[in-house]
Amino acid sequence: MTEKEAFVINRDMENPMPMTNIKWRPPAAPSITKNVMISVNANGSLQHWHTTSGKLLNTIYDYSNQLLGADYKPDGCMFASCGSDSVVRVYDESTRKLVSELTSGVGGKAGHSSRVFCCKFDRENENVLLSGGWDNTIQ
Repeated sequence: MTEKEAFVINRDMENPMPMTNIKWRPPAAPSITKNVMISVNANGSLQHWHTTSGKLLNTIYDYSNQLLGADYKPDGCMFASCGSDSVVRVYDESTRKLVSELTSGVGGKAGHSSRVFCCKFDRENENVLLSGGWDNTIQ
């Protein structure tokens, strides 16, 4: 370790918020742009960063939510986020559009009943997305 800053990606933001999670886009992702990471933030923003240049590439806002976790599918084609509203959201990486919402579980239904702190795509079966939350469950 060189003890040198490698990347500073939110220094010039007008109102920087705490980043609660970051994930590198997998090298296998079918994109020309390399060295991209996503960050999720306490203000409900999910941001794509080009770390080599420090440029903000894209922002997705979920204004009524505090985002807490994120992960990429192993092939890099999709990513997921989760947060205080108990919903896990899955997005298409190329369009940055919402593909699916795994909503909260109430009355015995599948889904979290409280905030979700982390989400993770399974590396062996990338159609499996796990999440863990305040409700003491992994789903």
